Amino acid sequence: MESEASSQSAAVALTIAISDSSANAGIQNDLKAFSANGAFSAAVITRVTAQNSDGVASIHPAPPESISKTLNYTRKAIVYSATINGQLFINHFP
Repeated sequence: MESEASSQSAAVALTIAISDSSANAGIQNDLKAFSANGAFSAAVITRVTAQNSDGVASIHPAPPESISKTLNYTRKAIVYSATINGQLFINHFP
């Protein structure tokens, strides 16, 4: 079965970043920008935040093995035309 991304004629852009619950930054903002420019979107979430325009209440890290597995698994099926990296927090990786 052909993936949705591979059946698209549009470029495929990957974002690796935090998830911003207010959708003003992070992956949500990247996905909006990709869509506005005609690109199909893929994402790997490194952190989940609880935030709004007043500030950040909490940040919860995704387990490093989950980040690695998500990235490696999607790479097997999708060829990316572009990648954008947000906050990776490399110090949490072995």
